[in-house]
Amino acid sequence: MKKVIKRFIPKKLLEAARRWRTKNTIAKIHKYYENHRDVPPEITEHLKQMNEVGVFAYNYNLLEKYINRRIQVHHDKNKDLPYIIQDDRKLYFSRELGSDTEIAHYYNIISAEQDSESPHCYFSGNLDFDNCEVLLDIGAAEGNLAFSVVDRVKKVYVFECENNFVEALSATFESYGDKVEIVRKYVSDKNNKNETTIDEFLRNKPYKSGIIKMDIEGFEMLALSGAIETLRDKNFTFIVAAYHRSTDETEIPTFLSKFNYECRLSKGYLLAIFLERRPPYFRRCLVFADKTKGGSPTHATINDSGETV
Repeated sequence: MKKVIKRFIPKKLLEAARRWRTKNTIAKIHKYYENHRDVPPEITEHLKQMNEVGVFAYNYNLLEKYINRRIQVHHDKNKDLPYIIQDDRKLYFSRELGSDTEIAHYYNIISAEQDSESPHCYFSGNLDFDNCEVLLDIGAAEGNLAFSVVDRVKKVYVFECENNFVEALSATFESYGDKVEIVRKYVSDKNNKNETTIDEFLRNKPYKSGIIKMDIEGFEMLALSGAIETLRDKNFTFIVAAYHRSTDETEIPTFLSKFNYECRLSKGYLLAIFLERRPPYFRRCLVFADKTKGGSPTHATINDSGETV
């Protein structure tokens, strides 16, 4: 459909429509926050940036460090796949991402996401990957998280169903043999040919603890509903995306606290207007959750020093 639009609608008209849509979006977001008191300074800064540089999911000061960074994209002729050298190893990507320029741009965005200043950084929760028995990377995409910690953890299960991603993941983790397994099932609250629950997946495996990361496009609560036994009887740490739905930031910690989990929210905010066009437009990105060692579970936020407050 996009190709048809580009072919038959003049470029100037498309650009004018894009500018109008951007202007309308900015006005809508500003109007919402003008009616709120005590708007956090991070959001106030982002609102100011929108007037100056446009609409971006992350703070532009963060993105600016990466968007113009030159990245060399290589090509594996035998596998017919592009890759980028990261930590002296090959991180493969789907050829469907497009040209080398598009792949480099994509890599810069996922790198910005894992910057220590990013609200989407999986490592801002000070998790102990070095003593991790098993990592479940649910919604792995290109596998950047698993790739970053694979040499630190004992076992990795990478959950991904998209064929293009699976092909790239297979190439990336080929040399790790049985240490990394790719699971081609959706994680949900039911078990069938295409889906599995966390409880069922772990049922006959020896793991009593580990790290479970899930970033599955708004289906996180559904997946947690299929992890009742794991939450109740085991000692897993969770990293859960909480920005796809407007209610996730409160629903996910509330649900986890029922199982004696202490939850803390990642610092900063993501502008979620690209995902769901309803307020709140700025949202916390991640919920980090650990079993409490006693006392009542609490909700907290990670400050700039990585401390729970």
